[in-house]
Amino acid sequence: MRLFDPREVAHHTGVSAASLRDWRFRGLLEEIGQLRPNGRWGYGYGDIAALAIAHLLASSRLVADLDFAIKLGRYATQFVWAHLKGDDDLTDLDRRYRDLPFIAAWPMGKDLQIELFEKLENATQYSVPGWIALDCRQVAEALRPRLSLLVELSRLDRDGKEGASKR
Repeated sequence: MRLFDPREVAHHTGVSAASLRDWRFRGLLEEIGQLRPNGRWGYGYGDIAALAIAHLLASSRLVADLDFAIKLGRYATQFVWAHLKGDDDLTDLDRRYRDLPFIAAWPMGKDLQIELFEKLENATQYSVPGWIALDCRQVAEALRPRLSLLVELSRLDRDGKEGASKR
């Protein structure tokens, strides 16, 4: 699996390397990134997408709590990524993610309560304090300029592995 350094993460997400260090120090990135044998952190495609989503939510003030934004970013990654991929690259699972474009989320202690919906009007039935309804299609379009190169690299990595396994 390809891992990217914090400088590359900053380029694709808008989250600076200094912010990544701070977030890691504060315990916000426990499930994001991998510690390499050289002692430096590396980030995979899903990690970068989650950070880009979290940055979008926090910087646009859609979510006030950074921990909430990061957790929601991690969860929404697979749904947003499915909307970033070209139609020819979709798996059956990606198609299912595309069928549920709306995520409603709200804090439940240290965790999130998540509900998935096909239609926004179904997501608005909740009147829970701190809830957000996220349209994964709009998030994907907002992040497309930053993440389209990663989507292409991911496809090339996948195709390269498939080609190597067929030999």
